[in-house]
Amino acid sequence: MDTNTLLRGLPQAAGLRAHIELSRISGFIVCNVYRIAPWDHSHKTTMQHVEQALTRLRDFYTSLPASLQLDQDKLGQDRACCSLHLAYHQVGDTDLPSIKSFAFFSL
Repeated sequence: MDTNTLLRGLPQAAGLRAHIELSRISGFIVCNVYRIAPWDHSHKTTMQHVEQALTRLRDFYTSLPASLQLDQDKLGQDRACCSLHLAYHQVGDTDLPSIKSFAFFSL
């Protein structure tokens, strides 16, 4: 059996790495911004953790390789890539407004 046959249907390694990194960012938000079992025991304020989370999300999205960039032609072809972008926007669009308002009201 050749390598192409073995790899067909499996997700790309870059996509798996991206999902793991996005999970780490999400974990950072839950643990350190919302202070649920924080692992960053520095003297950073909530706003500094929020800024760090925003920076990590921005860096994550801008560093995605070309194979994981989403365009109109790819929407129905790569389910793993679509899933990655949906997860990114869930963290970015759903959690971030909560983070921003949480930080604002905790001042």
